[in-house]
Amino acid sequence: MFTSRLKPYVPPRRRIVLSSHPSVRGFSDFLAFRSLVTPKIIQIVFWLGTAYFVVAGLTMTVMGLTGSGLVLMLIGLLMLTLGPIIVRVFCELVMLIFKIGDALTPTADTMPAHDASVARAA
Repeated sequence: MFTSRLKPYVPPRRRIVLSSHPSVRGFSDFLAFRSLVTPKIIQIVFWLGTAYFVVAGLTMTVMGLTGSGLVLMLIGLLMLTLGPIIVRVFCELVMLIFKIGDALTPTADTMPAHDASVARAA
């Protein structure tokens, strides 16, 4: 008779991952400092600052139009136009610091280890 030399199919074992849910993984990354919070906060600061300057600029423009003076209206228009741009530039400068750090991390990982004995001899 014929005997089969084929092995029966055994499905692969599934790995059990305790933090498979994105919110749990995100929180563990947060606790281990693998993800940064400041870039997310900077986006919130940008939108809050933009909303502030738009509301304040519109308020001052309307107050200037109702008889409080031409100077107040011009200041309101300047706040309305330049305020969001200034907030954006400030937020981009802060984000630039983080992008520079991200760009330098692979460079630091590829550099050879620093030997203190060589530095002292020189």
